[in-house]
Amino acid sequence: MYNFVSVEFPNADEELVQVLEMNFWQSRYKHDFATFKFRDWNPAYNNVRPGTPMRFTLQGDNNVETFSGYVHHIKPNLTPGKNYVEVHFIGASYYLKQTSQTTYKNRTASEIVIEIAKRNNFAYRVAPHPRVYPQISQAGLTDMEMINKLAKQCGYSARFKNAEIHFQPMLKVYEEGRENAQILTLRDADDPAGSTLYSFNPLIGESLEHDGEYKSATAVSGVDAYTGKVIQVTNQLRPKTTKTRSEPEFFDRFSSATVANDYSVAKSESESSDQRNRFPYRAKAEALGDPGLHPDVPVFIDGVNEDYSGFWVILEAEHKLTSTGYTQFMYTTELTLGTDSLGSAVAGADNKVVRVPNSRAKRKIIPNVRQTNKKPKTTLKTGSLSPTKNAQVGFGNIKNRTKPKTANQVIIAKKWVSPSGNLTNITKTKTRPQTVVKKLRSKGVL
Repeated sequence: MYNFVSVEFPNADEELVQVLEMNFWQSRYKHDFATFKFRDWNPAYNNVRPGTPMRFTLQGDNNVETFSGYVHHIKPNLTPGKNYVEVHFIGASYYLKQTSQTTYKNRTASEIVIEIAKRNNFAYRVAPHPRVYPQISQAGLTDMEMINKLAKQCGYSARFKNAEIHFQPMLKVYEEGRENAQILTLRDADDPAGSTLYSFNPLIGESLEHDGEYKSATAVSGVDAYTGKVIQVTNQLRPKTTKTRSEPEFFDRFSSATVANDYSVAKSESESSDQRNRFPYRAKAEALGDPGLHPDVPVFIDGVNEDYSGFWVILEAEHKLTSTGYTQFMYTTELTLGTDSLGSAVAGADNKVVRVPNSRAKRKIIPNVRQTNKKPKTTLKTGSLSPTKNAQVGFGNIKNRTKPKTANQVIIAKKWVSPSGNLTNITKTKTRPQTVVKKLRSKGVL
């Protein structure tokens, strides 16, 4: 037996049993979500109920990851002879379901996302975007909906893991990770080396809809608020592809969802449209289970037709633990992959050509970036048993209605938070006086 997953409820006085089945979904723009099925376990409602903090650790051959969140709902099956209970998990981003009517003025999307992260005590990895919003209102959107709205208007990816928000260009993680990308190899069933890729099914088309977007030459139009002139802009500079072979778009499209009130907005929206349909070629794959396979990271597909081998980007991942016997389990990861082209790799934004990843991961040194292998921390603000009548109980931070105040009830822990702050880790280089520079050079230090 191999313990691929372990689950705990940090505030619950419950003796846990082994997980019988697990499905764990990860996707850009969505909460992490999982279901766990347990046998012969009857948790008390006061210990395990919606909003109860929950954490699980997932282990593969190469990586170990811990995920923090909450019980979303529970589903017992009390039929005689079928004593099972399903616990449904939602990531720590659950707190971002709180709505707001905040109005932001003269702020960039990146600045707004950072403000939301700080308001929720979340860590953040946010890449700057130049577009400035003279005024934009959250208008009843949840914090997560607001982040996703801004991401799509910028042509960015938004990903949520633990108490972290990742708001970056579509290919940012790909560019940074392709040298050490995981290699997934498909081999014959009788090959003693075995496979890390069990199936691979590409879907190649030029006019397929994916996530509500099409590969197209998209025009964004409107009326200039000052001159009254009609605006219509299509980005004439096609995004550079990551590999050698692709087709130009087959059709025009006109964006009806966006009405621009000046040229800069139309230009920005047109460029963002190209980024949102960045991955028109898709594939479904099943691989050896690995928690390191998550949205935005690149993988290298090997052992398939050369047209389809090479780098792909993970768009969605489903981690599955299934029982193959009373104490035997299988862990696999099903992937939705995307790419903008086929064939061999071309130079990236860093002007480097990476044809094949390193066989063993190497540490990458980036100038002016703090060198650390430490993972961001997610910690729990713990609840307590209140002896007073003035303590508020209940999950979340609602404002439209006063929370009930009840004595001697367990207060659900407020939330998972992260003390890690800004995860970009950019450091400023100190400028030395010229006299000091000359002295160091004379000694051969510089």
